[in-house]
Amino acid sequence: MMPGRTRLIIIPILAITLVVAIGYILLTAGKNKSPVVTSFEECVAAGNPVMESYPEQCRTPDGLSFTRQIPEPQIPADLAEHIASKQNFIVVETPAPLTVISSPLTFRGQARGNWFFEADFPVVLVNWDGLIIAETHASAVLDPSDPDATWMTEEFVTFEGTIEFSDPSWQEDFSKSGVLIFQKDNPSGLPEHDDALEIPVLFTPVDD
Repeated sequence: MMPGRTRLIIIPILAITLVVAIGYILLTAGKNKSPVVTSFEECVAAGNPVMESYPEQCRTPDGLSFTRQIPEPQIPADLAEHIASKQNFIVVETPAPLTVISSPLTFRGQARGNWFFEADFPVVLVNWDGLIIAETHASAVLDPSDPDATWMTEEFVTFEGTIEFSDPSWQEDFSKSGVLIFQKDNPSGLPEHDDALEIPVLFTPVDD
């Protein structure tokens, strides 16, 4: 039978040992626990691999993926004013201003019927210096099930089209931006009937 004095010594020792063991387990668990990742920046800071994409993506060991947020480029005030001034005549739904484009580019929007002639109107892609890169036409999109559908109206008519162009980045004086011009068709040739909507576009991403 264990003497009482010995019991009094062993019990505190066991308690201290238990506390130390629990503390060690908690400390070890804290060190081995991966940091909580909630953003692309935190994912990169934790040393996880970054995939070569645009925008870049970072993936954690447990399969979570985070994409780098690209700030929306700001439209210059004069261009924003120009686009707004044409909204009662023509509205381009895609591409949005300052979109990074590639070939072939599909565009779509709505324009008043008098913007068309024979159900289409010219579309021109130029670089920032005004050099023509490619030309095509936008065509009216009419409901085939509606026998009364026509582009000859004062109302808005849906249009769409595709433009193909060569990547201009090989040029030494390459400009990273350009303009997609939606020209009002003017069969009369009279300058007072000319009109156009200019949508600025990008050929490569904007530098940070």
